[in-house]
Amino acid sequence: YAILGPKQMPKKSIVIVFLDGVGLGDADPGANPFMHARMPEMQALLDVPHLTREAAGTVNSRAALLGLDTLLGVPGLPQSATGQTSILTGRNAPEAIGQHYGPYPDRRLRKMLARDNIFKALLQAGQAVAYANAYSSRFLERLSRGKGRLSANTRAAFKAGLKLRSGEDLRRGRAISALLSNDFWPEPDFKLPPLTARQAGRQLANLAKEHSLTFFEFWYSDWLGHKQK
Repeated sequence: YAILGPKQMPKKSIVIVFLDGVGLGDADPGANPFMHARMPEMQALLDVPHLTREAAGTVNSRAALLGLDTLLGVPGLPQSATGQTSILTGRNAPEAIGQHYGPYPDRRLRKMLARDNIFKALLQAGQAVAYANAYSSRFLERLSRGKGRLSANTRAAFKAGLKLRSGEDLRRGRAISALLSNDFWPEPDFKLPPLTARQAGRQLANLAKEHSLTFFEFWYSDWLGHKQK
């Protein structure tokens, strides 16, 4: 990896941590698991007791909590592919195709992502961009053969030409597992050092220092949401 000199370092570093499947629910302990979650850092930043729909609109000198309508003017149940495509392209994807669609982008959404996405736009503007997720060698090998399913986020990064990081990048501290901890890496024979969530956060912050935009997709929250436990 190239070592950036002072003149090459980005003036501003933005980190997007995409919590898949997470929204702002009502302040109902019987229905909203975030009413039971200890989130001291987030609560201290926002000065609110819980992340709920009622707290949306909170703004102070350090942070803002905004509530967005994921329907985007289209009736139906919001889905991952159209929602992520909207975030990444700045276009109203469900309106463009006439429906909410997911979880994986279809031909229409793949075309939108390939033509115009935030990663591609920044790279064309000469900015350094990193996709922080680490992928197993099996996944990367399938991708090289044109196989495998990609989320809209990963597809946008891939189509923009961003490096999809490997287990070796994770071992060197140059990526993060989608589950934060290294304990659940899908290749049991590939040895990785122990990694706490806080250490993973430091790795993400260090990566961000070298890039104008660093993107990390945490999909475990979506998986748990579908389990409804």
